[in-house]
Formats: sequence, structure tokens, C-alpha cells
Amino acid sequence: MKIVQTILMGMFLFSVPFISSHIETNNNLHLSIVCGSNKNGYIDIDRGNQKVKYYFPYRFGKGGKGMTDLSNVVFSYKKETLIMVYKTTSETIFKIKCNRTEFEVINSFLKTIDKQIIDSKPTE
Repeated sequence: MKIVQTILMGMFLFSVPFISSHIETNNNLHLSIVCGSNKNGYIDIDRGNQKVKYYFPYRFGKGGKGMTDLSNVVFSYKKETLIMVYKTTSETIFKIKCNRTEFEVINSFLKTIDKQIIDSKPTE
């Protein structure tokens, strides 16, 4: 029984938040984030208000939540991870696992507002 508890606890502690799905409406891209056992979050990118809002519970309060102007941040994609960083301080706001398909959707959405994700391995 203790082995099962240890394995389950390890899975919970070391699972990485990831983008599980997205919904795009006229001015909004909603990304659903899975953060572990029954804990879900989101990233909303609003092209009308030029804002990004995010919330994801993760590892005993070490998640993230907040909202900022899109002009204050830079997105990058590296090793199947979407990263959002403050432009002025280079402080990482979040790192979320993201497959290539979701990356393409997000990048396409951001291009409509003259913003683009810095991709470490662009596809040709």
C-alpha cells in the first residue's frame, strides 16, 4: 500500500502542467491547462483588450495567476514548452508543456495582433 501511495504522490509532485485543449472565439483564445490530479487552470489571450490572463494551481501553491498587457510580455517555444517572459525584466512568468499543434494555434492567433512566438525550432 505504501508503494502505491509513494508512486501516486510522485506522479502528482512531478507532473508538469500542460495545455490540454483550446477554444477560439472572435477576440479570445482560451487554453485549458491540466496541472495534476483534479486541478485545472487556463490561459486567456484577449486580442480586443490586448491582455493575457492566466491561472493554474500547481504543486502546493507554486502555480501562477495574473493578468498583464500583451505588450509587456514575450512568448517563446522551446523543447515543447510555451514560455511567457516579462520584456523589461526577463523574468519568466510561466512555463507550460505545449505540443506543436497547440503551439501553431497560439502562434497563428497572436500573429493576427502583430505578435509572434519566438520558436527555437521553426518548421519549414
